[in-house]
Amino acid sequence: MPFNGIEFLLPIKPHLSVFNTIITVLLNAVPLFSFINVARGKESYTNIPFLMLVVNVGNNIIWGCYWIRQNEFISFLSSLLSFVFSTTYILWYNFFHSKKVIGKYMLYILCQIAGEGAAIYFFLSEILSLKTVGLIIIFVTFLQYIAPAQNAVKAFKEKNNKLIPITSTICGSLCSGGWTLFGLIIGDFNCIIPNGLGLVSSILTALVWLYIKGSKKEKDKGEEGEEFETLNDEEK
Repeated sequence: MPFNGIEFLLPIKPHLSVFNTIITVLLNAVPLFSFINVARGKESYTNIPFLMLVVNVGNNIIWGCYWIRQNEFISFLSSLLSFVFSTTYILWYNFFHSKKVIGKYMLYILCQIAGEGAAIYFFLSEILSLKTVGLIIIFVTFLQYIAPAQNAVKAFKEKNNKLIPITSTICGSLCSGGWTLFGLIIGDFNCIIPNGLGLVSSILTALVWLYIKGSKKEKDKGEEGEEFETLNDEEK
């Protein structure tokens, strides 16, 4: 028996779409602060992973085309606004990468426009079935969500919770959680699977952050206790 969604939650679908749009756009706006630091000379543009920017653009293009083909226009708006951010980041990155040489930068812009235009046409047309597009979405979205989890493994090994951007992690869990619920409401496994995995990844990352934070507090308390005992012994 096919899963057709959760019908009794349909009344909240428009409100959830608006919430998902807001939180998704906010999440896509986070890298803006890094680029501002680069423009101010406080950070090198090479610290920003270019592959991540490309994956974000591709993800937004594929989702946008998917939602249009599914007639989900509020969800499409979320992808469109996110695409504006992600494609601007690549324009900005290439500006620094071109060493501000206008001719070279214009070539980068033309390549970007050609690549993004071809991707939009490819996924918006019926060259690929929705089922195939859905499989691509699952793979690309999974990559986008799972990438930050690598920091959690490193943070756990080094016992350094600063390696985990907790604000972005919380926003990510709200984003993936909202889209998971949206997928459940409309009965769309292409939305449920990758966002569900993203939600699990964000929760595990947050738990690692809490564990390291708690361990540090216990360690600090232990050190304070040892110092107090040492002072008492010296006074005696």
